[in-house]
Amino acid sequence: MNKQSLVAELDARFVLKNGHLYLKEELAPKTYVPKPTKARGNKKDLERNIYHYLIGLSTDELSNLAPRVVREDFQELSGIDMIPHKELFQKLFDEVKTSRQR
Repeated sequence: MNKQSLVAELDARFVLKNGHLYLKEELAPKTYVPKPTKARGNKKDLERNIYHYLIGLSTDELSNLAPRVVREDFQELSGIDMIPHKELFQKLFDEVKTSRQR
């Protein structure tokens, strides 16, 4: 092996950093794909997001707007279809409205 081919082989396998010689790590192609995990807490996250949205509204908005209008505003902001979650939204709306009246 001549000097030029030896240098080429060393450059292909090693890297010089701060005066130290390190072996290059060739990343193997990713063959392992983890199983999709069950989406845990999606309902809790949605509930938390709705609650924080309702808390951010003024007392006048809660008193004067229909829950349907507030739900549609939340749906527009979040991009989440709220039709399947009508009952949850209504429950949280009533809780926040009741807590404001105390």
